[in-house]
Amino acid sequence: APGDSLTLTVKFAPTVAGTKSDSVSLVNSQGGITSVSLSGTAVGSSLTVSPGNISFGNVVTNLTNSQTVQITNPGTITVKVSAANITGTGFSTSGLNLPLTLNGGQSSTFNVQFNPKTAAASNGNLTLVTDATSSPAPLTLSGTGIAAGLTLSVNPSSVSFGNVNVSAAASKNVTVTNTGNSDVAISSVTLSGAQFALPGGSAVTLTPSRTIALAVTFTPNVSRSRPDPRPHSPHPTPPPA
Repeated sequence: APGDSLTLTVKFAPTVAGTKSDSVSLVNSQGGITSVSLSGTAVGSSLTVSPGNISFGNVVTNLTNSQTVQITNPGTITVKVSAANITGTGFSTSGLNLPLTLNGGQSSTFNVQFNPKTAAASNGNLTLVTDATSSPAPLTLSGTGIAAGLTLSVNPSSVSFGNVNVSAAASKNVTVTNTGNSDVAISSVTLSGAQFALPGGSAVTLTPSRTIALAVTFTPNVSRSRPDPRPHSPHPTPPPA
């Protein structure tokens, strides 16, 4: 009737992201048409993962290489991560407490590990299961297990003390370096030859590329030539588990 009004509710329920436009037409009994223009933008939820792929390179068998992964919700809509599916021999995750809810702008980190049991190449994927409109692509994982190498080098390989006064003491350093790719446990060093000594020292474990200096002393008690002392190369043994 004249002066009356009617309220109509228009709903927008997009199924895909993007800008939409349309109109509502009102047709009255006299054949008149009144149009109302409509527009709206559908915003989807998403999740980003960095890095997008992980290469662990060469990893000694039975050792673990760990890499950090960051997941971020760049939008304004809350995103839930419900599962993390990982494939490939030797790969695993830690620090990812599921289910995980990320609000808009929020980030979280977790670790991906590679622990090869055999000397061989391995490839895999990490897929995050989310309720985001656009789920992140699977992370590609790769790494190669290599056999442990237990090797030591000694420098110099021979030591000459030259002329030393009787009852005096001369000292020279011998450097031992772990030239392998695994920890080496040195339990003892044997020194042969009278009047040569290797004071102090204790069991030590050398990580790859680490060095230690051994101080060899010569204290002659009679006047004669002595052969060069040659510390026996310590036999590398794997460190205890």
